[in-house]
Amino acid sequence: MGAAVLVVNLSVLQFRARLAGLNMHILSGNRRMAVRLTAACLTAACLLTPPALADPVAAPGDLRLRHDLQLLGDAGLLNIPLTTWPVPWGDISNALADKNKVHNSALRASWQRVHQRMDNEFSSRLKMSSRLAAVALPARFRTFTDTPRSSAEAGMTASVTGDYLAVHLEGTAAVRKPRDRKHWRPDGSYAAVSLGNWIVSAGWQDRWWGPAWEGSLIMSTNARPLPAISILRNASEAFDMPVLRWLGPWQFRMFQARLEGDRVTPNALLTGMRLSFKPTPSLEIGFSRGIQWGGAGRPQNLATFLRALAGRDNVGQKGITRANQPGNQLAGYDMRWVSPLFDLPYAVYTQWIGEDESRGFPISYMAIIGGEIWGTWGDAGASWRLHMEYADTAAHLFSGSLSNRNVAYEHHIYRSGYRYYNQSLGHSIDGDGLSFSLGGVLVDSTGRSWEMVFRQIRSNRDGISPGVVKIPAEHILAVEGRGVFDTDLGQFQIGASLYRSRLNASPNVRYRASAELQWQVHY
Repeated sequence: MGAAVLVVNLSVLQFRARLAGLNMHILSGNRRMAVRLTAACLTAACLLTPPALADPVAAPGDLRLRHDLQLLGDAGLLNIPLTTWPVPWGDISNALADKNKVHNSALRASWQRVHQRMDNEFSSRLKMSSRLAAVALPARFRTFTDTPRSSAEAGMTASVTGDYLAVHLEGTAAVRKPRDRKHWRPDGSYAAVSLGNWIVSAGWQDRWWGPAWEGSLIMSTNARPLPAISILRNASEAFDMPVLRWLGPWQFRMFQARLEGDRVTPNALLTGMRLSFKPTPSLEIGFSRGIQWGGAGRPQNLATFLRALAGRDNVGQKGITRANQPGNQLAGYDMRWVSPLFDLPYAVYTQWIGEDESRGFPISYMAIIGGEIWGTWGDAGASWRLHMEYADTAAHLFSGSLSNRNVAYEHHIYRSGYRYYNQSLGHSIDGDGLSFSLGGVLVDSTGRSWEMVFRQIRSNRDGISPGVVKIPAEHILAVEGRGVFDTDLGQFQIGASLYRSRLNASPNVRYRASAELQWQVHY
């Protein structure tokens, strides 16, 4: 693990030194930032000799695509890190095995779907799509699957990929009852350029860090995507140096984002970084870190960031006071291990994210523990996957106290918490929650996917919300199902859900049902 941490620190220092000066000036407003960052990408594209394709990325939200990639990865046909999204299509293209090595009907079907999608993404032509969506009750607890964020939405996308530049423009009109009262959203838009084996991008990109299917403790798609500048490796090739070759294929990414102005400590900054690697084809390990710093009335210079990077951000620590305290941090580890015992199609995974620090290491952990199994259905190319997952977002594991509540995703300076427009950037159950879920996906021989999940959730177990965002204390049972299928008229996603909830302070039980319909057409 020491070598892995060294890689993170070296990479962070290299890229931070290059980008720190730029970030201090860029992050002065969402609209202004978008113009400047896009202009910077276009200028770089004009000045650089095209070294390699600035590949687009596969964004989180497509459960069928994730299942296909993971199925190929677990079969040894795609040896790249797959617990960190977005995933570069260039990485998939470089590592995907030839079709003649695929001997199973379900794997052949997955390979064909991935290859077809990849060919479309690499096409240099202008690609456009339109989307309409409606849902009776927007999901309060979001998972990896992309679902509407408001009662009615309409959107359009336009994208083009060149030899060294990729531009993806996306606009969504939230027609009815958006939670954040933002009726127009650029979510999903970005511009990217290739610099050797690195992709530099600017825009509003969804992220999902970790091996779980129902949530991530540090970076998920629960909140809307942040406006950010980011850098990641295009191809996760292993090191040539013998001392680091044991890491296997590795991926590093880092972003600098700006939070909204309508919050306590407006316009705070968020720096995220993640290293994931596969020392063996069956084992993937990840290290993640999020640093919330700066903002109106707070120190926001390079020295402040370096103190936070070094872990000197606790009051009373080497001259750190409440006035100059750098910020709020989360950090931790995750792992996914295929068939640790016996040669069977299953995997176990876990994620541990600490809300505090002691002697340079995270403490006061939140945790996810899960397992999954998969297989084929008949011999016509159908495949399935089941997962069982437990999440605890009370930061009391290894904290020295089982009653360490009202800490997770909260901070005494950043009182709006580790959130964006009041939505947790980590797990959707927010702080002090408990979740048990059992879910599955079936992809049939025609490529249609069917998803079902059962969840039992306890939100805000002690009923106290120390920050400005108030989380209801509830017991919730939920059943959700949806299907995704392609037709000549476009892609349809149809879903239904049933919720049973009871507030902790009330004996009354409430039932709610919801239906969902999405339609998307490409041209």
